[in-house]
Amino acid sequence: MTIIKRGNESLAEVAGEGFQTHFRIRAKVQKGANSVRIIYLGQIEEGLQKFKPGDTLFELVQAKEKVITKWVVLTPAASVADGFIRQND
Repeated sequence: MTIIKRGNESLAEVAGEGFQTHFRIRAKVQKGANSVRIIYLGQIEEGLQKFKPGDTLFELVQAKEKVITKWVVLTPAASVADGFIRQND
């Protein structure tokens, strides 16, 4: 993910590549007191459309000394059982 600031708003480019996965999407970054929410705006490259404008993709939340990812409509392909993804605390 790459975040850029344009005027008063921040935009993100989110990319995903892996087994049967390839996407590049544009999102809005919405800042909270202890969090950052990534909200879908549209596709950069044509591909499988599975999100709607305004969908929250995921949220990054500062919790003590950690940053926790709260997955919403964008979810990782690997499971917790695979050992690649740590469960939320």
